Amino acid sequence: ALIQKGGGIQQMKDLELKFYAGKGKEVGKLRVRLQLKLPEVGSDFTELDRMNMESLEEMLNNELHLGIVGRVRKVRNLAISVQITLENIANTWERAKNLVLWVHPKKTAVVFAYIFFGCVVSFFVKFRYLMVMKILNDFRKGLKGKRSRKFYNRVENLLNTLPTASDMSDIYKAERDGLKKITAEVQHTQALQVALQALWSGNMMKRGTFNKAFKERFVVVRSGYICWWKTVKNAERGMPARGRLYLSTEPPLITDIAKDPDGTKFTLKGQESVGGSNVVRHFMIESGFEEFRNCVEAASMASK
Repeated sequence: ALIQKGGGIQQMKDLELKFYAGKGKEVGKLRVRLQLKLPEVGSDFTELDRMNMESLEEMLNNELHLGIVGRVRKVRNLAISVQITLENIANTWERAKNLVLWVHPKKTAVVFAYIFFGCVVSFFVKFRYLMVMKILNDFRKGLKGKRSRKFYNRVENLLNTLPTASDMSDIYKAERDGLKKITAEVQHTQALQVALQALWSGNMMKRGTFNKAFKERFVVVRSGYICWWKTVKNAERGMPARGRLYLSTEPPLITDIAKDPDGTKFTLKGQESVGGSNVVRHFMIESGFEEFRNCVEAASMASK
């Protein structure tokens, strides 16, 4: 069907596509309605063209005999469209708020620079002269057919490239998760020190008595002695310590301090039992050596 209107020639055509399986067996049909709109040569798309196109689309929609499922889908699509529209409006206002809050400093600086320049120009040139210049410029562009939405497109692009609240939440999600993890670890360490009655607790490397290789141990400094477990889980479960060293009251407690690429190596002097002979144990801590040494000295003073 050909329809001649002010917006040009509009054509509607129904097609039926058939689908075939092997051996030429028909398995289904697909009905397609095509609409072709050809504008008149040498004419721009006018408001009348838009109205004609909308009326044609409405006519095509009215011709479709929708069942209950089709009507439900139409209502669902309408609800989705309304939701998307409201979301876009809310995002636009939120981006404008973030622009004022200097979320993107460079773009906010550009906007304020334009505003400051406009204020300076308005101070020296009267507003009615600026309006006359704007109207004359639009009239000139209309005569030459060069009217465009370049300025409005730039403003829209400026707003659309600013982050919303959900975007900011996604940006700082990794940082927040990392902070929560660190906070949880600190709280767990503090609770563990209270449960173990520890002045200091942490992982460090200890050299074995017979096997001279360094192995990781969980070390706890208590009043008068230090003890160590294979893992922190063993200490939390209340398992017996793998080793214990009563701190010597004769300084220096910590000797042979040496820097290593993997940390700080040192030897600790003490007794394996109360009143026993002095022995030394070799340790290596990755970081926090000064804090550990201060806690050991405090634990040694408390045992006197």
